[in-house]
Amino acid sequence: MVSIKFDVLETVIGSIYVCSSDRGVCGVLLGEKEFYTFRRTVSGFFFSRGRNKLLDSLIYDLRRYFKGVKVSFNQKLDFLIGTEFERAVWMAARSIPWGRARSYKWIAESIGRPRSYRAVGNALSKNPMLIVVPCHRVIRGNGGLGGFSSGLKVKRKLLALEGIKGV
Repeated sequence: MVSIKFDVLETVIGSIYVCSSDRGVCGVLLGEKEFYTFRRTVSGFFFSRGRNKLLDSLIYDLRRYFKGVKVSFNQKLDFLIGTEFERAVWMAARSIPWGRARSYKWIAESIGRPRSYRAVGNALSKNPMLIVVPCHRVIRGNGGLGGFSSGLKVKRKLLALEGIKGV
């Protein structure tokens, strides 16, 4: 049975559960409810609280991020969930630079599925790696916020933290 290490980081947006397998970061989840949903989804894994070098690196970067420092989050990722389409969407979102926003349509076009921007929104709602896969940087084509699985209040805080204004 594959083991997943996890720990909890307290932040201005709430408790963030960070998880890693031997292959990479596999979860960055806001709140206990999201964490337990993730655990049920990947039920074939053994979870144990603790740290490893990867989680230490991620927590260090998250702490810096919440202080307003530009962070790249270069940790290796291990997507334990998601379809091929969802993973493509998440990787496209990961390419959005700090302090920038892109549209759902931009993501759809960047993965070669230009008419699937609604499906992009659905895929982003299932993102298992909050902030590291910055789905909060994805907005409507008209500049509106769009949706966010952790709520629009959290999305606004994350965008403001990165200096993204006018959304």
